[in-house]
Amino acid sequence: MVRRRLPAAIFPTWQDLRDSWHMILYLLFLTRKKPSFGKYNFEQKFTYWFLFFGLGILVLSGLVLWFPIIVTRFLPGGVVPAAYLAHSNEAVVAFVFILIWHFFHVHFQRLNLSIFTGRLSEDEMRLYHTSEFERLTGESTDKNLPQGGSQ
Repeated sequence: MVRRRLPAAIFPTWQDLRDSWHMILYLLFLTRKKPSFGKYNFEQKFTYWFLFFGLGILVLSGLVLWFPIIVTRFLPGGVVPAAYLAHSNEAVVAFVFILIWHFFHVHFQRLNLSIFTGRLSEDEMRLYHTSEFERLTGESTDKNLPQGGSQ
């Protein structure tokens, strides 16, 4: 059987917390240096794991709502209203998250078609994934960074 493993770079690290703090400082104009990111930046990791865990909440709570009699044979009856609350709130949060966060960052802020092609241009790599670009090419981007855009 063939299995595809998640790349190690998609898992959150302490560096992601540092990157998010540095990005806040950058966006508040408290520093001029924008943080550089690897293959996945902290926003992409947050989006991936948010949707992964959100889907789990929707599936589990949906099963409780679908089969309340079977579930309440093993769990207390209060689990059904809790599942209803979790299911409806998670659905609203996921909708808002995808509509606002994802739509803005991927489709409105910049037209990112990499989901269809699997490729980024050299300029996009330099701008949005500086550390990964430097790792792959071995060249520094400090002097060649295109102006404009933000992560």
